[in-house]
Amino acid sequence: MAGAIINDRRPDLDVVTAGTLTVDGQPISFRTREALKQIGLQAQGHRSKQIEQHHVDAADLIIALAPEHVEWIRRNFPHVAHAHQRSNDSHVISNMMGLLLSESPR
Repeated sequence: MAGAIINDRRPDLDVVTAGTLTVDGQPISFRTREALKQIGLQAQGHRSKQIEQHHVDAADLIIALAPEHVEWIRRNFPHVAHAHQRSNDSHVISNMMGLLLSESPR
């Protein structure tokens, strides 16, 4: 959902989404599809993919929406863990997502 929202609000950005424990190639869930629909968005053609080294190496910013995702990335890609200052990740992302959702009402 975050990728679809950011793509909608900031089409000038190159947003790549990847999960921490995924089965590659799966479509979004019906719950996610319905939630996006309620805010006027779609994620047509989206398929799940596992985050890999090349994603991490190419990223200017990695956004994780849950503490366990942050820990998984730090554990599996320790070379990027030191590059980012630890903050209250969940709070910052929640506030950011709230701003993105309220920026341009549908």
